[in-house]
Amino acid sequence: YMHRKLEDATMSVALVLGTPHLFITFTMDVFCTEVMQELVPGQTPYDRPDIIARVYWQKYKAFIHEIEQDNIFGKMIARVSTVEFQKRGAPHTHTLIWIKDFECTPSNIDNIISAEIPPRGEEGTPQRTLHDMVTEKMIHGPCSTGWACWKKDGCGCDKGFPFEFSATTDIGEGYYPQYRRRSPEDGGNTGTTKSGIAVDNRSVVPYNAYLLLKYRCHINVQFVVSVASIKYLFKYNFKGEDLLTVGTLNVDDEVDAYITKRYISSISAVWNIFEFNMQEVKPPVTQLTLHLENDQYTTYQNSNDDVTEALERNKCTQLTQYFLANAYGHDNADDYLKALELCYEDMPIHYRYNTEVKPPIWTKRIVRGDPDVLRGIGRMPLLTPNNGDVYFARCLLKHRRGASSFQALRTVDGILHPTYQSACVALHYIEDDFLWIETMREACKIKMPRALRDLFGSIIFHCHPSDKLNLFQLFEDNMLDDFRHTHTKQGLPANTALALARNQLLVYLNDFFRQFKETNASYGLPMPDANLTQLDMQNELDPNASEYYSNNIRLIETNLEQKAFFEEMQK
Repeated sequence: YMHRKLEDATMSVALVLGTPHLFITFTMDVFCTEVMQELVPGQTPYDRPDIIARVYWQKYKAFIHEIEQDNIFGKMIARVSTVEFQKRGAPHTHTLIWIKDFECTPSNIDNIISAEIPPRGEEGTPQRTLHDMVTEKMIHGPCSTGWACWKKDGCGCDKGFPFEFSATTDIGEGYYPQYRRRSPEDGGNTGTTKSGIAVDNRSVVPYNAYLLLKYRCHINVQFVVSVASIKYLFKYNFKGEDLLTVGTLNVDDEVDAYITKRYISSISAVWNIFEFNMQEVKPPVTQLTLHLENDQYTTYQNSNDDVTEALERNKCTQLTQYFLANAYGHDNADDYLKALELCYEDMPIHYRYNTEVKPPIWTKRIVRGDPDVLRGIGRMPLLTPNNGDVYFARCLLKHRRGASSFQALRTVDGILHPTYQSACVALHYIEDDFLWIETMREACKIKMPRALRDLFGSIIFHCHPSDKLNLFQLFEDNMLDDFRHTHTKQGLPANTALALARNQLLVYLNDFFRQFKETNASYGLPMPDANLTQLDMQNELDPNASEYYSNNIRLIETNLEQKAFFEEMQK
């Protein structure tokens, strides 16, 4: 379920609309007035998960209304939201927002987001309230050893706090901008937390002043810069329930047993009992059926259904009716002329699948309101070449328009091809590696690096692309991203982290091919560097080996004369 929601967000909304503009984390304050005034003496907020759930649901709806209807950030054209629950139970929401015609400039970002402590102001004024809210709700740390955010190697906070001072907002190349954080010497303000610790702008979590003043809880607002960050944001949104490892002590003094189970807090349970939404995607995404001819899914009840009736009832699918709509278009039916211009995945943008009539048909949408706002988005399931001919049928449906039958889909230049794969060959989708490049590019939008490595290996071994090295070079960065991230978090220099990550990628692919008694060299791909592999093994033994890495990577990168000089000096 979560994986389908992830595909809805990345393969549909993000592919159609591009990078979202804002990423907002809205956290419930369980000690807010609305909750506390409903408790009886002796109760704590966590004694009444029903109250917490209802209050947060009302606040969440008001928050979404301001974004969607009041357009506080500008005209919203799409949104993806998901609700999560902390280990202690407090709910929080991650929301990604697309804004119509938003111009990405430092001044526009500063108008929405602040990462600075505001002036203190007079007692009782909104300015003082905002100052107090920022110092109470929006300060990170100061963190140190023992905090959950502290890196295992002891090299600092994995969230990047405290940030460097900055006189202006710099959009840069990262996932988020480098927000303006002025130093006290440059006019920045300072403050004191509830625990009496003096802080400055380096420790401020980015926020929106209006939302913070209205809801008076932790609301982190980030501007999304990089297209590369999309799948990681969505993965975080749809990662699923928390897990908990439980140990059982064996009284017979044998080996302890550990089990990992899903952790559900009382507030999470109540939230589901009340049937409040856990995820929302707008515009709605339709997962389109995908099958070969006479190969559609059929559902029936063993006890009551006649098999023949069940087959007849499931005969019509979104795909077969898409072909029918194109047939009507070829017959000059006014409502279906538009269908001839559309690929299969584009149908839900202009048509809705009407199941209220029998058989179901695609009905043209009646557009009310802003015509630029999408009413629906369609997507086919993501497949790989291992799925067989249906994979090639999917490729044809993504690019061919106006097909009125399965046979028409396989017809190229008047020739009916026996398989969808041969039709792809006739369209030159395979010989120039177009199909494999498109498959990898689409997978990069949603799949994590390990899945990309497996997909790449499968394409190389099973599909025999014509230029294997070029395919590797096109998607090398995507496949090694997790390795590079791990080394970067260890504090290694960027070039060192990249060199080690690339070698790990080559080791992984080489191990993949070895199960088929092949190696990277068998396909013209680079082989792993044994020296770098040895460095990686050293890192597994010593997690604080960043200095070891840096020194040895420089040695490996030296030329022959430099290496000879180094060895002579060692003697």
